[in-house]
Amino acid sequence: MTGLSIGKVVYNILSSDKSFKEAIGNRIYPLIADEGTIFPFVIYSRIGIDEQSTKDNSEEQIRVLVQVAANNYQQSIETAEIIRAAMEHK
Repeated sequence: MTGLSIGKVVYNILSSDKSFKEAIGNRIYPLIADEGTIFPFVIYSRIGIDEQSTKDNSEEQIRVLVQVAANNYQQSIETAEIIRAAMEHK
């Protein structure tokens, strides 16, 4: 899988996380949410790919932005904490 497919990875990690599913359900969208989507929901997008190449190997560093839309600040923080726990070290 290349860095261009990172959205699939993000979606799979979040949609398979039990805590995320309990809090957000399946409201995970690439780039933009559907009109009328119920809060909270998450939007993700790839914001950069840097390739580091040497004569021995090649490595990609991919940056992803995950945004939380919520009813209030506290809900956004709680949702962000769930996302961080699900994504950390993956």
